Amino acid sequence: MMQQPGGRQPAPAHLQPLQDLLNTVDLESEADELAAARFAAWAGARGVTDAGEDDRVRLQRLREDLRAWVGDHAERVPGPVEAAVAHAALRVEVVDGRLRTTSATPFGRLVADVVEGVREAVRVDDWKRLKICSRSSCRWAFYDHSRNNSSRWCHSTICGAREKSMRAYRKRAGRADERGRPA
Repeated sequence: MMQQPGGRQPAPAHLQPLQDLLNTVDLESEADELAAARFAAWAGARGVTDAGEDDRVRLQRLREDLRAWVGDHAERVPGPVEAAVAHAALRVEVVDGRLRTTSATPFGRLVADVVEGVREAVRVDDWKRLKICSRSSCRWAFYDHSRNNSSRWCHSTICGAREKSMRAYRKRAGRADERGRPA
């Protein structure tokens, strides 16, 4: 489980694999856990030691397709996400009396918990509480614990404050342009 901005509470357990996958890239620092140099360690930490370059590239693509889907909260599963899930060759098996989603492929084992988490989130109706930060240079996935489900930023005093100050700056700059002199 990744640390959340500003001490925000993470998503419920079933959505943590998806939240963690979405947050494997920090857009501001450009650090990417799925970059070629770091992928083997990331996959190995999840018990998948046989993942290759094709799995890495496919997972990066899926991450961004999932980010777009979470941002839209479209009712239908987008085609690229459906195709990736089909490629994962997931199957459900009984382990210790419980159903478990798994796969024989490395890519499938890397995404099985993510897919299962989305399925559970849709079932318990908390799918729309997982959001993407509205700040374009952040795009962090966060779980909206607010009562009215209206959060827009991963943390209001971090991205929210930056976004609001940027809007104020643009507004002042617009007034300066109208008068032909600085605000």
